[in-house]
Amino acid sequence: MDAPLDARRRSRRRRRVPRQPCLAQRHAQPVTRNPRPSQRRIRCPVARRRPSPRPHHAARNLANALPPRPAPVSPRKSRPWRLACRRRRHARLGKQAQGSQRHAGAQARRGQSTPLTAPLSRPSETGLPAKVAISVNPMSGRDVRRIAARASNMTIEAKRDIVARIAAGADAAGATDIYITEEPFRIASLALEWLPLRARVHVLKTPLNHDASDTEAAIASFLEAGATTLVSLGGDGTNRAIARHLHKAGDDGISLIPLSTGTNNVFPTLVEPTIAGTVAGLTARGLLAKAPVRPRCKMLHVRFADGATDVGLIDAAQLDGDFVGNLLPFDSARLARVLLTRAEPDAIGMSPIGGLIDVVDAQDDCGLLLELGPGQVVDAPVSPGLFRSVSVTRAVRVPFDTPVIFRGHGVLALDGDRDHRLRGSRIAHVTVRRDGPHVLDVAAAMRHAVRHGMMARPEDRAAD
Repeated sequence: MDAPLDARRRSRRRRRVPRQPCLAQRHAQPVTRNPRPSQRRIRCPVARRRPSPRPHHAARNLANALPPRPAPVSPRKSRPWRLACRRRRHARLGKQAQGSQRHAGAQARRGQSTPLTAPLSRPSETGLPAKVAISVNPMSGRDVRRIAARASNMTIEAKRDIVARIAAGADAAGATDIYITEEPFRIASLALEWLPLRARVHVLKTPLNHDASDTEAAIASFLEAGATTLVSLGGDGTNRAIARHLHKAGDDGISLIPLSTGTNNVFPTLVEPTIAGTVAGLTARGLLAKAPVRPRCKMLHVRFADGATDVGLIDAAQLDGDFVGNLLPFDSARLARVLLTRAEPDAIGMSPIGGLIDVVDAQDDCGLLLELGPGQVVDAPVSPGLFRSVSVTRAVRVPFDTPVIFRGHGVLALDGDRDHRLRGSRIAHVTVRRDGPHVLDVAAAMRHAVRHGMMARPEDRAAD
């Protein structure tokens, strides 16, 4: 009896499969690219594996109570159902809404003005469509001053959220058409693609050069489409490009709401985008045409000796020994002369240099000229979180249409953009005038609308 039992035990030991090594033993073994067959089988005693933990009885009961998961459906099988839903939806919207919202960008690339939403008929107070345009600079708030200073980074997602809030406010205020343009990051088009709006959304195709000319091309397309109110997202440089094109086109009828998404923001304002969109919608409907809420801003007119011209909105600064295209914060030792339209002590950039000496607001009919040199020293915030000591020899107010001459070897920076070179015979004459764009005062416009009953519904006004 003992011999057969021992034979059976020995046979079981032979059939036993060697266990895999543990993690420590596996790492201890040398790793070869192509191991030999004799090396693949590892013969070493290891500890017994722990059994996998079983789920708790409550989890098992919950899994049994839930309905079974549906089998995954491949996109190819689900496509006919989606197409049928789209056909039924397009039949309800009418012929003008033909085409899926997903193909709006492709239609805009073919040069069409593509509505993203259903058509509607909501006439404005003048009987014409209330058209609002949204201009987005995708590169604003993303320059080197995030490294050289402490400026915050304006992300693409944050701009997309701002555009959606502007459109929601304009739609609630009665805008019938909202115009946007295609840009490299598709900020506006993706923000409004699935937003439930009653207004029509048009995506305009414009040429892209990835510089300030993109903003000017967008403004040209908005004017051609008949937009009467413009909401811009950018800094001083973005709004300078807008003002330059409006000045060239000679269009004084468009109203501008500049929202701050840049770095040194003196011209644009920090306003809730929803309220800015509401004011834009009321303005596009013609309800604020006679209200004193859209004054003209001051503008710098630059004329060079060779015939070239340019404009600025806040400051014209002469930087000796600098070069064109420099994006770093300016060196106070290079400053020679600064002409300001607004000298505000609570701003950032060139404006507080004069604002800490003599305050000149946007309503004052003059500018402020600063001569830099030995004299009064001020510590001015030239960039977010960055202070520089600037020595000012003379600060004098300059009346309108009084030319100021800039000469020397360096650059002439307009609103922080160092675009023009100064040299021996190339001098510049700069004057201050009040012929800039009409800038809407959002707070004053909302108070005017409330005083005149524009924010109440017709049935509510009738009940009163």
